Amino acid sequence: ANEYKNVAKSEGKTISGLFREMFNFYKRENLKKEFYALQEYGAEQVKKLNITEDEIERLIFEGR
Repeated sequence: ANEYKNVAKSEGKTISGLFREMFNFYKRENLKKEFYALQEYGAEQVKKLNITEDEIERLIFEGR
């Protein structure tokens, strides 16, 4: 707890401001992980289904 207060003070932030910044960083990192996992899944499906980029675009717009 003291270390947390010291970090906040050295950064010129309040304790709640430091927590908010840390939480926002945590959320961004989780979104990045989810994005990369979805990219990987999509790439695997493309290979599995053997479809082209043009076919992907067509399938996306058909589904909308």
